[in-house]
Amino acid sequence: MRDGEVITVVRRKLEHRFAIACVIGTAAGTLWLAVNPPEGVGFSYMAQATLVLSLACWGMWLAAGQSRVVVRSTGLEVVNMALRHRIPWAAVIAVVAKEDVLIHVRGSANVRPAAAGWSIAGNLRGNPQQRLLAREIEAAQRAGDPTDLAVTRSVELTPLPFLALYAAALLVCWFST
Repeated sequence: MRDGEVITVVRRKLEHRFAIACVIGTAAGTLWLAVNPPEGVGFSYMAQATLVLSLACWGMWLAAGQSRVVVRSTGLEVVNMALRHRIPWAAVIAVVAKEDVLIHVRGSANVRPAAAGWSIAGNLRGNPQQRLLAREIEAAQRAGDPTDLAVTRSVELTPLPFLALYAAALLVCWFST
């Protein structure tokens, strides 16, 4: 599946904003700890503490900040935590939207987008996120290439920003301890 025109991007807006706030808060806390180490704590302890905080920051981003469904003119791109599925329209058999969304894929495992998964808040409101995603997929699916059946999966970890955070924290720890 070649990248086509982006029709819409569906994410859990509240979870995405919360993940961004948590990542910013944890990154700020990591750098604050690096600048203000406790009395009598050496570099090795600070390096361990900033590593744990950087990994927690990265985990928060993978869990809630990265999940999305991109509806393109050529197919779907579903990102669940660290796994990206590229599904061309010809490979989509059906989309079932109830309490969550299930994408039936021809010749492959079915895909449940985390961005349209079950939640109590969504269930109380009648699952608007799930219905929106199903409508967007059905509207865009009509224009797909019927010969493209290649479903691909790839790992998407995006570690560079969090490695940069850890490197910056280590550098600050080196000079503050």
